[in-house]
Amino acid sequence: MDRIKLKLPVVGDIFYKTIMARTNRTLSALVEAGVPILMSLEMTAEVANNYVIEKAYTDMREAARRGQALGETVAKTKVFPIMVAHMITIGEQTGRLEEMLGKVADWFEQELDEKIKRLTAVIEPLLIIFVGGIVALVASAIFLPIVGAIQAML
Repeated sequence: MDRIKLKLPVVGDIFYKTIMARTNRTLSALVEAGVPILMSLEMTAEVANNYVIEKAYTDMREAARRGQALGETVAKTKVFPIMVAHMITIGEQTGRLEEMLGKVADWFEQELDEKIKRLTAVIEPLLIIFVGGIVALVASAIFLPIVGAIQAML
């Protein structure tokens, strides 16, 4: 069901970017606070509230437990964009993983804001037309009987 939710037209991308922003922000905060990476990944998986993304973080934790670099693991998953893998790899290499995770979260939040603005720009005119149609329907329901009664009196 969670996979379907992420593939829904229009809103699937919003769900995905919301979850990715939240999980990357959480992981960044945990790493910055000094929580061990394995525990941070486990806690982040629980925050996902989506089986597909939760599994990706669980797989990352297992790979980290085996000694693999996070960037490599992220690159292998189909859940994260390759840009995220590159940023995490850079964060690992420079020792500033929490900063790069924060930038990833910022990027997803910015993408989410842009997506919502575009969606709002499309929905607004449609909503105005819909409400206008309802007003016209109510007005005709009120005035047609009055006009009919006036014509009957003439």
